[in-house]
Amino acid sequence: MSRFLPLTFIPAAVVVALAGCLSWHSEALSPAQLIATRQPPVVRITRTDSSKVVLRDPEVAGDTLFGRPQSPSNDSLGERTGIPLAGIHSIATHQSDPTKTTLLLVGIGVVTFGALCAADAFGCGPEENTIAFAIGPP
Repeated sequence: MSRFLPLTFIPAAVVVALAGCLSWHSEALSPAQLIATRQPPVVRITRTDSSKVVLRDPEVAGDTLFGRPQSPSNDSLGERTGIPLAGIHSIATHQSDPTKTTLLLVGIGVVTFGALCAADAFGCGPEENTIAFAIGPP
């Protein structure tokens, strides 16, 4: 096994982990304005009764926001549903979080460096014969 094989997994780990660097951010725009101007693929609605629902593919028609609700326990989508705009207290969109992203990348770097140092300390990898080459054959 190559000494640098674990390094091939780092880019894949970064791509997968960056998906977790998203946070919900409340929007100042009304739901109708937000959908019309930014067309987000997913929104989180807080209703006037404080319940929350995540909707994929949201669109406004008349006085109703339509979308496919996402289950909080998995990524399965329900049947298309509508929520009256008057029943929406606030709307939020997924946006990248620079702090979480920075901490994640620093953490991955520290773990990788630590793993490489530990592997080197335990003698993993190819043997080094630099002294024998410097001195010459016996």
